[in-house]
Amino acid sequence: MILTCHHCNHSWEYKGNSKYATCPKCHYKVMVSKSVSNVSEDVSNNISKSELKVSEKVSNSELKPQNVSKYVSGSELKVSNDIEERLRNLEEQVREIQNSLKLNIPIQRKPKGILIRCDKCGYEWYFTGLKKIARCPECNARVKVNESIVKDE
Repeated sequence: MILTCHHCNHSWEYKGNSKYATCPKCHYKVMVSKSVSNVSEDVSNNISKSELKVSEKVSNSELKPQNVSKYVSGSELKVSNDIEERLRNLEEQVREIQNSLKLNIPIQRKPKGILIRCDKCGYEWYFTGLKKIARCPECNARVKVNESIVKDE
């Protein structure tokens, strides 16, 4: 891809994949366009090099649509619009796949402590203390921790 330095207006071919590039002339740090960096290799394989050059020519001109027609022919502009539409469709497909992969299932964690049961009322809770005797949260009865541990089945 061709990058242009905003500081010295020097253009060069960039082949990296990081967010920032350094201008070889003045060593100014340039941010790589987000839309260009997100395009995968599969997309660039589907689109021919001539089509990419046309789309870069249109996107680099940054002119209004009526002024673009002065510099780019109608067929090139149509090809560029087709490429942009294909890229938008691919981005939508990627978003749909990402949304379908996000499962809203809560993560079930094992609670801390020892599961004990009250001898008086039968209430079960997780005891996290260090003492040998606990109080039932329901009936406030004294429960011996070692004798009332619930075994997992």
